[in-house]
Amino acid sequence: MTRYEMAQIVAKAMAKQPNNGFSGARADKAMVDKLMVEFKDELTNLGVRLDDIEKRLDNVIWSGSVAYEYNSDKSDWRPGGRSTGQKMVLTLTPTMAINDHWTAHATMEFAMDANSAHNSTAGDDVPYNGSYFSVKEIFAETDFAENGNIMLGHVPIESEADGGMVISDAIAGAQISYGDKWKGILRAGRFNFDPGAHSNEDGVLIGDPASNSLVSNYASLEVLTSTDKYTFGAAYHTFRSSKVGEYIGLADYTDDSLNVWSVGGSYNFTDKISLGAAYAKNTKGSDVDASMKKAYNVQLSYGEADPSAPGSFGVYAAYRYLTRAAAPSPAFDGVMATGDQNQKGWEFGLSYT
Repeated sequence: MTRYEMAQIVAKAMAKQPNNGFSGARADKAMVDKLMVEFKDELTNLGVRLDDIEKRLDNVIWSGSVAYEYNSDKSDWRPGGRSTGQKMVLTLTPTMAINDHWTAHATMEFAMDANSAHNSTAGDDVPYNGSYFSVKEIFAETDFAENGNIMLGHVPIESEADGGMVISDAIAGAQISYGDKWKGILRAGRFNFDPGAHSNEDGVLIGDPASNSLVSNYASLEVLTSTDKYTFGAAYHTFRSSKVGEYIGLADYTDDSLNVWSVGGSYNFTDKISLGAAYAKNTKGSDVDASMKKAYNVQLSYGEADPSAPGSFGVYAAYRYLTRAAAPSPAFDGVMATGDQNQKGWEFGLSYT
C-alpha cells in the first residue's frame, strides 16, 4: 500500500468523526490523530484542509508522573541527628502550541506528606505537614534560528558550563541561546533565594509566602564548546540584592551582590564512562574568608537510568565543596549548600530503572 492510498483511508476515518466528538473508543481516536500527523502532507494533497486537521488535534499535550519518595538524612547539625520522610508526588507537564512559532510549557507539582497522610496545601498549622502545590515553571519559547532559542516567563535554567553547580533553578525573566559547536547563553531576570513558605526536614514551617525580601536581580553569560568526546565552558553570574548576606548566612558579608565566575568541563572515555569537574569563585565579599567564596566539584559517572529502558542503571562517585557564596542553588541532592550550612564531602549515587 502506498502512502497516498493510506492517506485516503485516513481521510475516510476523519470523515466518520462527528464535529462534537468521536463516536468510537478513545484508543481509536488517538490512532486517527497520530495518522493525521503522519500523513498530513498527503491529506493536504487530497484536498483535506490543513487547518481542519490541526483543529481536530488536541492543542494541549499532557504528560507527567506519579512517584513515591522516601528520604533519610543524618547530619551532625540536625536536632536528633536523623530525619526521615516520605511523600507521594504528582507532577504534570502540559505543553501547548500557541501558534506556528511559539510553544507554552508548565510544570506543576503536588506533594502529599505520607507520614501524616495530610493533603492540605495551605494553612497555619505548624508543623506544616510537608504537603504543597507548586507551579515550578511556566514559560513560552520559540526558535528564531536553526540553533537559536528564546524562552520567556518563569524559565528553568541550569549553569551548563559547570554542570549545574552554581545554579539549577528558575528565574522570572528570559534566556537566549545560540550556537551549535560553540554556544552562547544569555539570561536576565529575577531570582528568589526562598521562593515561598515550605517545611524543613523536621516539618517546621519556614519562609514567608508573601515576602520578597530574598528576591535578587540576576544575570549571566555562558560560552560553551562541545563534541562527542568533551564539553568545556566558562560563565559569569551576578546576583544583586541588599539581602544577599542574609541568605548565604554570612553576617560579615557586607556587599550587595554575588559575582561568581565558573569554569567546567567533562570528558567521555566511552559511551558510558565520563569524568566531569567544575570550579567557581565569588569575587565579592572582601571581609569574608576566601574558603567561603569558592566551590568545586569532581564526579566520575558510569551509565545512567533511562525511564524508557527497564534494567538500565547508573552509578557515580563525587567530591563536592559547596558554599552559598559561590554555589547559591546547586543541582545536587546529597552534598549541598543548604540554608547557612555550607557542605563538603564525598557523595555516591545509584539510579536504576
